[in-house]
Amino acid sequence: MRIRVTQILEATTGGTRRHLVDLVGGLDKTRFDVRVICSNLRSPHFVTDIERMRQNGVAVDIVPMTRHLSPVRDLRALVHIVRALKRHPCDLVHCHSAKAGFLGRVAARLVGVPAVYTPHCFPFLMEVHPIQRFLYFTLEQFAAGFTYHFIAVSESERDVALRTGLCPAGQITVIHNGVDRPQTADHRPQTIDHRPCIGTVGRLTKQKGQADLLRAARRVVDEFPQAKFMLVGSGEDEPCLRQLTARLGLTENVVFLGEREDAREVYTLFDVYVLPSLWESFPYTPLEAMAAGKPVVATDVGGVREIVADGATGYLVPPHQPTMLAEKICALLRDSDVRQAMGARGRERVERLFTRGRMVRETERIYETVGKVTSDQ
Repeated sequence: MRIRVTQILEATTGGTRRHLVDLVGGLDKTRFDVRVICSNLRSPHFVTDIERMRQNGVAVDIVPMTRHLSPVRDLRALVHIVRALKRHPCDLVHCHSAKAGFLGRVAARLVGVPAVYTPHCFPFLMEVHPIQRFLYFTLEQFAAGFTYHFIAVSESERDVALRTGLCPAGQITVIHNGVDRPQTADHRPQTIDHRPCIGTVGRLTKQKGQADLLRAARRVVDEFPQAKFMLVGSGEDEPCLRQLTARLGLTENVVFLGEREDAREVYTLFDVYVLPSLWESFPYTPLEAMAAGKPVVATDVGGVREIVADGATGYLVPPHQPTMLAEKICALLRDSDVRQAMGARGRERVERLFTRGRMVRETERIYETVGKVTSDQ
């Protein structure tokens, strides 16, 4: 008999979107019957994923959920989730990220179903007002009482859960995000010019630290005037980042590429990949860059230190340090042999530790454990 799993997600962008799509698409259909409850408010592009899931036999229920706290709208969403779970009974729910993590776990308790929760970065770790941070932590504490098992995407996330008392050690498992090896070539196409190319992929938001990258770019361009910086993604900070680019005199060196459906292929254009984030859980983009054989310069935040082996597959620097960021980028641009060696070691590291198949298999084991307990009750 197949285990019935309902996935719940509000944050249908970035890494959480990728995680859900990869997980749902990879689960063994002979052992698991999967449904998805998701919001349609965050990203219009997620409609493509919804249609693809439905075509692959995954039922999807749309429940509008807001990103920010909104008592009236959150209560309405909770009612809809509860109704969906009653309409289509399941053996467990798997909730992803903060908003769906809270609403989904409360709904699961109300219908008597065990809940698995993947935080994808606890919201109280973000750079927000102290009052917001306290409120986020209080809500996480409350919902922790309704959580059968936590899945952390990094050792760092697990350590936070234990240190803050959200769960005991036996109630949380680390399952790293994983990627497939790209089908495209791992070298720059011959049609691309030989200007040094530094790239980053992600939403243009405060979290991703692109402003620090632009300040670092000013220093890099002083040594490598032909260097090109490619920013892939869109977001609310784009106007400010464009203004900063102009103020720094970098309009000839910085290209804003917007959102790209072929983002995974864009990594082949880069000589160096940079992730200047201020906070992260276990991001996909450095995994993709390393899988494509590229060295990575990244900030030492969250689970990033578990991805990038400092000095071996790239370099780690503290957040908000554009000077250090520039120094490491320049060091890699000066030495192609080092770039190639780091890229090769990075690709091997991903293939050994961070594959999509491994992520799915380890998640299936959690589902089977929870499903067995449910069936025995």
